[in-house]
Amino acid sequence: MSDEIHVENVSMSADPQYHASTLLVMKALEERNWKYEAEAHNEERPSDRIVITFRADNMPGIRLYIYCNQDNRRISMFVYNVLKLQNAEQADILKLLHTMHKEYIFGRWVLDERDSTIQVEWYSQMNDTMESARMVVAGISRMAGLVDESYPTLMKTCAELGLFK
Repeated sequence: MSDEIHVENVSMSADPQYHASTLLVMKALEERNWKYEAEAHNEERPSDRIVITFRADNMPGIRLYIYCNQDNRRISMFVYNVLKLQNAEQADILKLLHTMHKEYIFGRWVLDERDSTIQVEWYSQMNDTMESARMVVAGISRMAGLVDESYPTLMKTCAELGLFK
């Protein structure tokens, strides 16, 4: 990924009630002129969700989901569906995840067993300050860069392990 982050233009939802942490993160995103989608919490999902789509150099695109918890302290980030695995053996999947953890320690590499996809997760704490929200946004940028940078290694490791059968 190049040094400059390119974010696709997406509109924000109309005026729902967001958690305080979500409002701070959205303000920090707006300081960088980043566009995003935001959805307030509801009965099914207690966390607010912010979605940002990044253009990437090594893969088709990165859709990053940020969840702001109601306690205004916990931030969770996910890039789902980085890669779908077909008929892979558990031992090979564990080798793949181990390689990715070793090479790219900023993200947590996991297999979503519901659909056999690799996803990357990252968790952070924040307080109720703009500086903390800016640090979260810096983490968003790092995570998008990590996923893009790691994609060739992910593909190469899958090929070496014979996961593309």
